Amino acid sequence: QSNTIYPYGPLALLAYLPGYWTEIVAAAGLLVVLARERAWVTLAFTSAFPFLVRATVNGQNDVLPCLFIMLAVLQLRRTPTPAGGSWRARWTVRPFDRATLGPAVRAALLLALAIAIKPYAAAWAPGLIGFGGVWAAAALIVPSLVLWSPVLLVWTPAAFLESERLQLTHHSDTGIALNLPILQLLAAPLSVLGLLVRSWQAM
Repeated sequence: QSNTIYPYGPLALLAYLPGYWTEIVAAAGLLVVLARERAWVTLAFTSAFPFLVRATVNGQNDVLPCLFIMLAVLQLRRTPTPAGGSWRARWTVRPFDRATLGPAVRAALLLALAIAIKPYAAAWAPGLIGFGGVWAAAALIVPSLVLWSPVLLVWTPAAFLESERLQLTHHSDTGIALNLPILQLLAAPLSVLGLLVRSWQAM
């Protein structure tokens, strides 16, 4: 339909074919990861807070991208902090180092999946690229071009951006949506600063 707003990524069309079961399974996976990481307070809050439980089963579709984002950040934690004091050194291609390359690539692939479901996951891209370096950037860009090919080749970027614009003007009227422009403005410079970070904690 010409008046349909679809502000999500192309992968969401496939990911949510099972309906709300996608979010239920993703929520279970998220709780398992939190337990494995021994994040007990976060685990208790996530599994018991009524708003989060309700959002998982009532059609809200943010748990799956959240799971991918969390897994990406945890993968990037395995990447050794780069040696040297210059930001430029991060973008110097070094000899193949499996210990560094593997986690950075896996983190980038997971984040690419999250972005292809919900575009807001791109807010984590500068931090991933800033910390993971050239390998993370390449591993994020290449699969993203494939995952977003329906938008680039069929839907057209202009049509997608128009859906995003319409979504921003209508989303504030939908019940439990968090639509606070001031938070979006504050998040933007923090996301860009992710390009300059030198540690996993800061990222």
